[in-house]
Amino acid sequence: LDVVNIGFIAVLLMIAFGTMFGISRINWRQQIPLLLIGAIAVNFSRLIVGLLIDIGQVIMIAFVNAIQHVGAGNFIKLMSFDKIQSLSADSGAITGLSLLGAAALALIMSVIVFIIILILVAILTYRIVILWVLIITAPIAFLIGSSSGVFKSVGGEYGEWWNKLVAAITVGPVLLFFLWLALASVSGGAGIGDDFFDGDS
Repeated sequence: LDVVNIGFIAVLLMIAFGTMFGISRINWRQQIPLLLIGAIAVNFSRLIVGLLIDIGQVIMIAFVNAIQHVGAGNFIKLMSFDKIQSLSADSGAITGLSLLGAAALALIMSVIVFIIILILVAILTYRIVILWVLIITAPIAFLIGSSSGVFKSVGGEYGEWWNKLVAAITVGPVLLFFLWLALASVSGGAGIGDDFFDGDS
């Protein structure tokens, strides 16, 4: 924050010199109010970004509660574990080959489930790291955004920072939403509204 506040002073000096020398892109009437707003946003950047993250976390918690209400039984149905276990039930006689095939299929599905869980954990862990980086760089982003009129080439970096923040916040709720939707759809949609809009959620 101290370094970024020094940056505001440097930008103000550039606006002053640009006004004195008549540089066309310097318009202090438009740029000074933006810098003042930016200075306020910089000193409250952690609060602003934290509030946006909390909104995403509330949505994530709602889907986590909904997934808990759906239960692990639908997950077993989703991966067809119940069908694998009864693979040879219709044949009348259970042979060693059918049991071996069912065990192999169950093992393959278990490995797939394990890989999916690892991917979800990796994505959510990466999301946490990215959010911390974005919180740390938030003061610099607000400084760049408020001084984009002085430095025309930095507007893209400010927009990219916001795009990364929105993506990092929304990736968690989106993943949990589709996981909940997949589990709830296995039961034929029964109780979907009750699971998600339950009072505990």
